[in-house]
Amino acid sequence: MLDSGNFVLYGDNSNSRIIWQSFDHPTDTLLGSQSLPSGGHLSSSLSETNSSTGRFRLNMQVDGNLVLYPAYTTESLDWDAYWTSDTSTNRVNVKNHLYLNKTGLLQIWNSSSDYGLVSTLNDPEEDQNTRNQTIYRATLDFDGIFRLHAHHVNNGNDKIVASFPESSTTCEVNGFCGFNSYCTFNDDKQLCSCLTGYKLIDANETSLGCERNYSKAECRDEKD
Repeated sequence: MLDSGNFVLYGDNSNSRIIWQSFDHPTDTLLGSQSLPSGGHLSSSLSETNSSTGRFRLNMQVDGNLVLYPAYTTESLDWDAYWTSDTSTNRVNVKNHLYLNKTGLLQIWNSSSDYGLVSTLNDPEEDQNTRNQTIYRATLDFDGIFRLHAHHVNNGNDKIVASFPESSTTCEVNGFCGFNSYCTFNDDKQLCSCLTGYKLIDANETSLGCERNYSKAECRDEKD
């Protein structure tokens, strides 16, 4: 395990040939000095307490665009995207990749020498003096927001440096409330409510959607 958080397996005792490393297989998070390659994606967790694959996906598309989608869509359904880096081109196999550097900048780079740095997605932290003692991670959270987190080692403080999309309301995330439900507010908190005739699939995880609220007996009575 390297200080960067990369778990590395070497093929011999010389520590020169890497046969596998966790940085090549991101799930929902990028750490400092880790990349998301062209064609790669991050998947959100299902909930705050369930780390199973969730309902949102961050794609580094082969056209060069970084896009947030609900997980059930495909790249061809652009209208389902709820955030994009606007770095697409008219070509395919552009070879752009998302890179989180150790100073907390999320950047899109192109491996071709003709392009180099394509876009920087966030501003640097205001307190430059703490950056050398800060650990950064970028996580696609269960609510569909891609957030850049900073942990300051010296004082133990944690904060969110940037969010994509920038809006603080998850109601703007396409598909946040799941099927058969809609997003509402209660004291500035986002809540998922069911359509008439439906009930929550899981009362403890309201964003998972709703199912029909009827019993087998009721179905038999209606049929008779």
